[in-house]
Amino acid sequence: MGDEEEGSLLAPSPPPSSEDAALSWGEKVVVLGLVTSVSFSSNITNSLVLPFLPQEINALGLPGQFLTGIVFAVFPLAVLVLSPLCNALARRLGRVPLLYAGVPLQAVCALMFGLATRLTISPKGVVFVFLATRSLQGFGAALANLAIFAIVAEVFPASLGKVMGLNEVIIGLGIMLGPVIGSALYSYGGFALPFLAGSGVLWLSFPFVVAYHRQSVREGRGSGSRGGLQAGRRRESSLGSETAFYSAESSPAGRDEEELLSMASPGGTAEEKENEGEAGSFWAQVGSVMTWRLILSAFVLFFAIGAFVWVETILSLHLQNDLGFKEKYIGVVFAVINVTYSVVGPFVGALADKFGYKPIMVAGLMLTGITFIMMGPVSDIIIRREGGLRGQRIFEVSLLGLFGAFQTLCMIPTLPAMKESVPGKLSENQVNTVVMVFNQFQQSGLMFTAPLSGALCPAIGWAKTMGIYGAVCLGIGMASSFFFYVYGPLPKDDEEMSRRHGITAPLLDRREVERGMG
Repeated sequence: MGDEEEGSLLAPSPPPSSEDAALSWGEKVVVLGLVTSVSFSSNITNSLVLPFLPQEINALGLPGQFLTGIVFAVFPLAVLVLSPLCNALARRLGRVPLLYAGVPLQAVCALMFGLATRLTISPKGVVFVFLATRSLQGFGAALANLAIFAIVAEVFPASLGKVMGLNEVIIGLGIMLGPVIGSALYSYGGFALPFLAGSGVLWLSFPFVVAYHRQSVREGRGSGSRGGLQAGRRRESSLGSETAFYSAESSPAGRDEEELLSMASPGGTAEEKENEGEAGSFWAQVGSVMTWRLILSAFVLFFAIGAFVWVETILSLHLQNDLGFKEKYIGVVFAVINVTYSVVGPFVGALADKFGYKPIMVAGLMLTGITFIMMGPVSDIIIRREGGLRGQRIFEVSLLGLFGAFQTLCMIPTLPAMKESVPGKLSENQVNTVVMVFNQFQQSGLMFTAPLSGALCPAIGWAKTMGIYGAVCLGIGMASSFFFYVYGPLPKDDEEMSRRHGITAPLLDRREVERGMG
């Protein structure tokens, strides 16, 4: 059978944008409310403790800065270590039970963290409660984050960049407001009050969990515990409409069409892909998504999030000791990064949806590297000599603002870039696995760069420390851009499938499809 006959039998799937349009506005509002409320409440609660935990631990007669670093490190460590377990639970139970467990667990642990000094009078016991509750809170975050990112990746496949941009704005607001609210509540009511409030904020997101669950049931997805909101629609849309789907089962022509679809789509039909991996092992599921494009995108994420932690770990002392900022202005300088991050985020999401995720992501990492080199060696050697201390202050604060904007280029397109790196139509379990890898590389970047910069800066100074990481980011970005340019940002299987049959893989750029079908 020739290509033309195949094309006549295989009705082209709707373009990515029409997949989003298949959802009603009510469904979109529920999903967006779920994602943004969980992200906001988790991050505002997570950052409440930043301004006052060292003082509280010092008051116990223990080293405040050292133990604060450990307390903060156990949260991403828990997410990193327990993400595979969360993925296994998602495969067995579905995503909704993860939400029902993850949000309340975070809320309860936040409250217990605030009550630590009342649960025990032993200083070491208090620190143990801090570590235990923070670890469990990280487990709750791992459960909830895997669920919400997997849900949004399926519900908004064509506009995932915009949605991730919106979500990053919400995350930035949470991180900014957390220390401010935490300091005010701590001054007013002591150590426990900020965490009582944080626990309450987390519970405010729980109605969206219930609403999403009820919506899943109302859409005929069973209990909503197995399968996302799009599970049924993917089976229906594989042949263009619900009528075509049922006629494919009842007629010989329909069976031929389904066979052709199975040949065109790696792994079989949409329904087979949906059920793929249910009986397979965890490592088989991981192996099904581990392409070199996904791994390279994950390393870009690792170094991008690591850049944020790298600079924030050593920035406070640099501002105070090298640039002569007073303590009351240091918090304002830190806020510059988050403000530009939140303002630029939505525009970057739209830009990435239009021009491609990997080019934007790689450009952001290279620009981050250049910014670090200019903040480090260039500022120390040239700007201080030419403009004096005042000129160096203006120069570096301006670069910190640019760094916040460049972080959006790195962070927002990364999950879409990883998802589009897997050829074919992804099953629900494969989407869960991609999100698991995303979470693990993100938390690894948060964990491992802070101790390195904290050790390097006292030994070799701010300028060299920033220059080293800047050179690493620039080098990784240039290498990534080379590989994506030479071999293409998308798997060739998807590109060929799009040209021959008009079947679009998730997150495939519309221009690629139009160019192949033209």
